[in-house]
Amino acid sequence: MSNELRGYPGGWKLEDALKEHAFSLELAYWIGQIFESADIDTINDLGAGPGFYTAFLRRQMLNAFAYDKQPIHELSLCIVRGVDLSCEYDWESLKGTDW
Repeated sequence: MSNELRGYPGGWKLEDALKEHAFSLELAYWIGQIFESADIDTINDLGAGPGFYTAFLRRQMLNAFAYDKQPIHELSLCIVRGVDLSCEYDWESLKGTDW
């Protein structure tokens, strides 16, 4: 749902995330397979929401890191780091990542 319809600027509210965020186990498995077959073992998930895909990739023994503008710690198991991607960012701090 667009931010204009939600009536606030960016990010998820907890109640919206619980109702609207969908996790697909099949998609998560497929994403992991693609990274493994490309020999990519470090992933940055930008706009990670609650971090469910990052958590799954970590269970697949990949080095996955989650970033979102407004992390929802109640849902994310505290693995999602807050970062405002609309601002200038020091991407060198993510050095060593493959994707």
